[in-house]
Amino acid sequence: MPDDTKINTALMKQLLLAVNSDQKITNEALEAASFLLREFILEARNRASIEAEFDNEEWEEEDEKSILNGELTDDGMDTRKRRKASNTKMIQPKHILKIACELMMDFS
Repeated sequence: MPDDTKINTALMKQLLLAVNSDQKITNEALEAASFLLREFILEARNRASIEAEFDNEEWEEEDEKSILNGELTDDGMDTRKRRKASNTKMIQPKHILKIACELMMDFS
């Protein structure tokens, strides 16, 4: 999500009225809620990206230790490098789960 992207107003209204469809909400309130949700999503993405990067660095350290101990063959090393390259900085559910509690507390 580029930093200037706004959340669709119709979607935001649907989300806010999901529990109580009779509730009234002003356009200004929709804009404020959209802004807050956008900021929350951007922060979650940034934190999860850091977790993904850290996860990737741990793989690199494991590979180095395995090579030094002679536990990793050339074929195994190639397989791990391919797997690591495909996961580089990819945010996965485990990264979101790692940051969820702290993120929720920071936004409460």
